[in-house]
Amino acid sequence: LVAENGTQVYTLVPDDCYTVSEVLVDGVSYLNELEDNTLTLDSIQSDMNIQAYFQIKTYNVTTTAAEGGFITEGGVVNCGSDVELTITADACHNIDSVVVNGVNAGAVETYTISAIDTDYTVAAYFSIKTYTITSSVNDTVMGTITATDTFDCGETPTYEITPNDGYYIVDVTVDGVSQGIITSYTFGSLDADHTIDAEFAMYTYTLTATANVGVTS
Repeated sequence: LVAENGTQVYTLVPDDCYTVSEVLVDGVSYLNELEDNTLTLDSIQSDMNIQAYFQIKTYNVTTTAAEGGFITEGGVVNCGSDVELTITADACHNIDSVVVNGVNAGAVETYTISAIDTDYTVAAYFSIKTYTITSSVNDTVMGTITATDTFDCGETPTYEITPNDGYYIVDVTVDGVSQGIITSYTFGSLDADHTIDAEFAMYTYTLTATANVGVTS
């Protein structure tokens, strides 16, 4: 009960995940009259009907993925909800890092936001896979082959096999399998390490000498 012309103060206390959405006094909105969720009614001269309404808070989850993979799409999420994000690298990349609100969470495949109570930004970064092609020859005096090197996944490098003067190619093997007498070999889209080996040999010649036999009489 309030005395005529009296003043009454009401404090609205929403739950943690809620906020005041509307306050009606005798059907008239007093939302803009709230100060820190406190409503002050002055000069009360009659009975009043006060209704308070609350709505759940929502937060934005913004996700981005750099080149090389994907992350679950973000969106608007109710306060207190759990949000599970999945990070997936494509065939030629690895997960490098997942950065959550500026903090590196590591190279994780999933990240869960528990009982969300603020906005989140989650960025996924990826690193390209690399593979090594190891090359060798049986004798560097006899010839050369493109040097051992490391390449990005998906590249298609070509290796050249060149005999020196006086020598010839005997065979070229890739991952232990003979490719025959070839002067170059192009690898298909790289997805593994490889070896390529060249075998050379020296040209040899046979000299046959003959002499006429003298005839005497």
